[in-house]
Amino acid sequence: MKRVAMDDESNATDSSRAKRQKLGDSSDDVDEAGIAPLGSVVPDKQTEDALDALSKQIAENPTDSKALLKRATIYLRTKHLDLARADAEKAKSIESNSFDIAYLLGKIYSEMRHYESALTCFSEAIAANRDHASAFIRRGIVLYHMKRLSEAAKDFDWAIALMPDYYKAYYYAGVVLYDMKELKKALFTLNRAIELNPQHQQSFFQRGLVQHDLKHYEASVKDYSTVIALNPKSGAAYYNRALAYHFLKKYDLSIKDYENSLSIKPSAETFYNCGSVYFEMRQYEKAIDCFTHAMVLKPRDVELTISRGQAFEKLKEYDQAFHDYDDALKIDPNNVRALSCRGLAYLHSKMFDEAIVDFSKGIELDSKNTRNWNNRGNVWAHKQEFERAIEDYSMAIKLNGNYAKAIKNRGKAFFLLGEMEKAKQDLSRVISIAPRLEFEVFTKRALIAQSEGDVSSALSDIQRSFEQHHRNQQYLGKQKRDMSKWILTGK
Repeated sequence: MKRVAMDDESNATDSSRAKRQKLGDSSDDVDEAGIAPLGSVVPDKQTEDALDALSKQIAENPTDSKALLKRATIYLRTKHLDLARADAEKAKSIESNSFDIAYLLGKIYSEMRHYESALTCFSEAIAANRDHASAFIRRGIVLYHMKRLSEAAKDFDWAIALMPDYYKAYYYAGVVLYDMKELKKALFTLNRAIELNPQHQQSFFQRGLVQHDLKHYEASVKDYSTVIALNPKSGAAYYNRALAYHFLKKYDLSIKDYENSLSIKPSAETFYNCGSVYFEMRQYEKAIDCFTHAMVLKPRDVELTISRGQAFEKLKEYDQAFHDYDDALKIDPNNVRALSCRGLAYLHSKMFDEAIVDFSKGIELDSKNTRNWNNRGNVWAHKQEFERAIEDYSMAIKLNGNYAKAIKNRGKAFFLLGEMEKAKQDLSRVISIAPRLEFEVFTKRALIAQSEGDVSSALSDIQRSFEQHHRNQQYLGKQKRDMSKWILTGK
């Protein structure tokens, strides 16, 4: 019986999503509004002198809440958080309804990431003074970290109502709206933040994330470019712009930005994404180099190991590919992607029985993985067991009715079994849903028409096949003439 090339599919390398920025816990993250700023940390000698003076004052009058509050503030600035908390708690025991004490204590607990306690303190501060925008902002940040996003959004709305020209309130609201997947609202809010402060790089960075998720990749590139102009050392901005360029298929620019990001802060994720771009460019040696660098940083990462194996496979270096797939499966014996990729390597190496084992195990682990059904069908087809191939293709199609490759492969299998009507139905179905596959499908359908004596339809399909696949015109013209002659004369 005749052999036929079936379309198999690998699990291509995936790019990670853009790097995000979190709302900070730092006491310096929010500009103070409504009370005097705490100021920057004073030099060590001055700090020591200030602490000595305050300690003497407190020793003389242990109930001096203002002195305790000042010393707690210095401890907070110098990151002596346990001492800061002790002083603030003692001040609160003396003056329980003080806004300033509750507010400072909330900041201390936020810095310590004790969010429940911080939430209680900021709520007490707000109860004492509902006109203080920064208290709403800080409570909103705490709620954000507690993943209570809708409540956080309400606090930022309150802050905006109290201070409608405060750019950071809009920025924080934009971050939360982004996490809530309210992308259009986030975009509107961040636009306002940028209007109020065109130099605030975090707002541009966050808007770049929103534009990326909206698939506005050109706009995303523009925002990250602004961040880089404001801060040339922002490795995350280079990384995210590289990712946007990747989606725009501007591969050279993507590579350049990944390299810039790596020069600032090397990471396995960045090496991986850079390798993924080279993979798409079919520069597999460079992809392997990137994946290898990533694996040095994350030596037991399954996805990295599989991706390097795929690059070796593209170079037909099957021994290296098998080595990587085997290593991946040692780390995670039930990794469906590794089984699928090794199965394909076995298929390409004509090790059909081994391929059947891997695809079957992949199907056992994930019965809804259409690629494994399709690829196992291809193995059966290569073994010329076309009935079994059709069963697997049919299962893939049952799971995904528009899976064009499986439909095409089943059509080929029907053709080789001589079931021309079923073959013609599948091939016609492919033409309607996957134009990029039409060249081969039209050609195969032309052969069916010729076998049925329908010369007119056969010639029509040959004409349409070459209209769809017009590259290398001289070669294709000869192919067309030879095929037409065969249809007309049988020679």
